[in-house]
Amino acid sequence: MPEVIGIDEFKGDTGGEKYQCIITDIKNGRVLDVLPTRYKHELVSYFEGFDRSQTTHFVSDMWDTYANISNTFFRNAYHVIDKYHFIRQVFWAFEAVRKEEQKKYRKDSRLLFKRSKTLLTKQYEYLSPEEKATVDSILYMSTPTDLPKAATIRSRC
Repeated sequence: MPEVIGIDEFKGDTGGEKYQCIITDIKNGRVLDVLPTRYKHELVSYFEGFDRSQTTHFVSDMWDTYANISNTFFRNAYHVIDKYHFIRQVFWAFEAVRKEEQKKYRKDSRLLFKRSKTLLTKQYEYLSPEEKATVDSILYMSTPTDLPKAATIRSRC
């Protein structure tokens, strides 16, 4: 096994299964294997046959089966959630907070929040002066007392 291993699924139709599993050597940018399924028993059978002692990082999405494989076979390796899935969770949590905030206001202010989705995710330094004023207004309206509620929303995502 390589030093940094990546595992993910993709939609296919091999053998009548909906998902196949791809195992990659991330550091060297090469595919190690494609398994016909992503079922746990298939992954267990696959990884049992390898010396995994040199693997320092196991990269996957947040699916429980991959976490179990990491804990079982790659105990000495760091389990890293891949960037795509991590960022997706951050954006979903951010959207939940933005939508919750917009519900607090009357129609004119609510529309400001509703139309601000792309503004709020854009880097501040790249905003025009008008866009900066809009973002500043939104941030001013969202007081720090709302943070505990935002944390509750985040934990549900």
